[in-house]
Amino acid sequence: MKAKRKSLALLLAIVLAMVLTVTLAACTKTYTITFDSAGGSAVGSITVKGKESPSAPNAPTKEGHTFEKWIKPNGDEFLFGTDTVEENLTLTAIWSKNTYTVRFVTGGGTSISPQSVGYNEKATRPDDPNKSGEIFCDWYKDSGYKELFDFETAIKSDTTVYARFELPSMYTYKVSFAGTAVAIADRETNEAGILTNLPVPEESGKVFAGWWMSDFEDAGKLTCEYTGQVLTQNVTLFAVWESENPEV
Repeated sequence: MKAKRKSLALLLAIVLAMVLTVTLAACTKTYTITFDSAGGSAVGSITVKGKESPSAPNAPTKEGHTFEKWIKPNGDEFLFGTDTVEENLTLTAIWSKNTYTVRFVTGGGTSISPQSVGYNEKATRPDDPNKSGEIFCDWYKDSGYKELFDFETAIKSDTTVYARFELPSMYTYKVSFAGTAVAIADRETNEAGILTNLPVPEESGKVFAGWWMSDFEDAGKLTCEYTGQVLTQNVTLFAVWESENPEV
């Protein structure tokens, strides 16, 4: 009977030793966690001991997006400081697209509600605002009305757009174009004496740099760039070009 008890105790000791050996081996084995940032900045892989839960790496960054979390291959979120690792693992970043506000400043004209626009998406052109006694000209990027706002532009930050109004002009004026290989038909100013629908010519080997006016009606004596000034007479605008591959 005593011999049987000794054999049982010995067997139990052997089993416990084996379990302890396996457990220790699992705890000392290391695994690699690789991070797929899904288009964001790179995140280096880390090595983790078995049964341990790693600390979170620095969050990646991605233009126009906010980092949300890391997920396992099965789609569950990996909880750093809680979840343990028992095999090599790849975690994938989950992002949310940022939303930006496009505001419309009408300077006393009818109010226009701001728009919420997702990153790299486009704002919707609103109905033209009205202002008593003045003519709406167009929407501009700046309050000085130097550059028109293009509603085909992808929005990548909070944006403010400015409505331009001018007093009505008694006349419309003819605008002619010079300095292009292909002739451009004359156009007329709007009711405020402004030409807003400027053509954008293209020529091989050249980059179009804008339309310029000349007080002398001479391409060799340009006065200033036309950026939407009110005109009081018929004018000719001269195309200015830059080389597509300027020499360094």
